Amino acid sequence: MKAIEKTVEVTPVGEQHPALLIHVRPLTPDGFSSFGSINQNPNAAIIDGKLITRPDTKANRSGPGWQCWSPIAESILVTGGIVGLVETESVSGYITIPGMERERSPEIQQPLDGEIVLVVAPGKNPNNSEELPDASLAETFLIPQNTQVTLNPGIWHYASLAVNKPFGEKTTYVFHVDPRGEATESPRPGWIPFSKEQSLELFIKKLPEGTEGWITQERPGHLGRRRDEKFSEWNGRYDSGNWRLVNVDQNDRLWTIEEIVFNVYAESYAAYFQDHPKEADWIVNNFSHAYELDEYPVPVERATDLYRTYNQPGIPNQFHAVALNYALMYLLNKPFKGNKPLRVYPADEGKPPPEGEKWHPGRIPCLPKYLELINNLPDVSRWYSDTTTIEHFYQATKALQVKK
Repeated sequence: MKAIEKTVEVTPVGEQHPALLIHVRPLTPDGFSSFGSINQNPNAAIIDGKLITRPDTKANRSGPGWQCWSPIAESILVTGGIVGLVETESVSGYITIPGMERERSPEIQQPLDGEIVLVVAPGKNPNNSEELPDASLAETFLIPQNTQVTLNPGIWHYASLAVNKPFGEKTTYVFHVDPRGEATESPRPGWIPFSKEQSLELFIKKLPEGTEGWITQERPGHLGRRRDEKFSEWNGRYDSGNWRLVNVDQNDRLWTIEEIVFNVYAESYAAYFQDHPKEADWIVNNFSHAYELDEYPVPVERATDLYRTYNQPGIPNQFHAVALNYALMYLLNKPFKGNKPLRVYPADEGKPPPEGEKWHPGRIPCLPKYLELINNLPDVSRWYSDTTTIEHFYQATKALQVKK
C-alpha cells in the first residue's frame, strides 16, 4: 500500500476485493466522462442573487454523518428542478456505503466550503426498477471546493463525503435535481442495496502533511497508559492547540498512523509470516482474529478497524493486532477459520504469557526500507529491547512538536 501524492486514498475492503486499492481519481473531463461532466454553469449556490445558506428548519433527510434539506428553492439549472443542501461531517477511516440511489434526470453537485468525495457507479437503464448498483464497479472522485459537476441520468451515487478537515467538522454542498425524475425508491428509504449481496466499505485517509511551522521538542517514546497524563501536562506547558504528537522520521517526513499500521506494520508482519508459514497457518486455523487487551475486546467483524482502539480517551492505543489481521487476511490471503480470538501482547507481570506473545510488535523485524529511515533517531526503547522491530519504528518516530 504505497502512499501516493494525492489528498485522500480510498480502499474497498471485503470478500470480493480484499486488497484492491482505488485511489481517488483526479477530476478531469475525460476521467469523469463516463459518469457526467464538469460544468461552467453559473454558481449553483446563488439563487436570486443570494448565496444559499443552511435553513433554520430541521433536515428532512439524514444518514450517518450527513443531513439534507430539500427542497429549499427552485432550480434555474435543471428544468423543473429543485435545489437542496447537504451538510456532511468530515470522515476518515472505515466508511460503510449501505447502497446507492439514482435519478432519471441529471443531478448537479457543488461543494461550497470544502472538498467532497463523490462515490459513483455506472447504471444501465434508469427505467429498470429491478437493476441494482454493482459495488465492484464503484469509482471515487475528489471534487474541489466550488467546482460544479453534473451526474448523467441513471448514475448510481451515494451522499458525498467531506474530507480533509478535522474529524467531525462539516462541509456543505448544494445539489440541483428534478424530483419527478427519481428512478428508484427503497424502503430504507432511498438507498438501493448492492447486487449479489455485495457490501462496499471504503477506507479513507488523509495523506501526510508537512512539518513546516512546527518544531520537534522531544521524542517521548512509549506512552501507554501515561498518555492522558502526558497530554494534560503538555496542555498546561504549551496550551492546547499549540502542540501535537506526530510521527516524524529522520528526514523530517511526517507519517500518518494509517501508513504506520497498513504499510510499516502490516508489510513487516506479512514478510515475517512468509518466512514462517507454519506459524501463519497455525494462527488462522485455530483463531478467529487477533486482539490486544482483555479489557478492550474487539469483535471479529472489526478485526481490521484501526479506529476502534486508537486515539480514544481513556483507552491505550492498540493497533498492532489490526496490522497482523490485515497482513494475514489481505496481504497474504489467509482467512481466519477458528472460533476464538488470539491475544497478541507481551506477558503481563506475574501472569502466564498469552498464546500470541511471540508475535507482539517488539519481536517482529521491521522491513529494512523502513528501518533505514530511523537509524539516526534517539534510542527510546523501554519495554522492548530490539531496536530493529516495528515497535521501535513507531516509538522512535513519535515526536512532540510545538508551533514556531
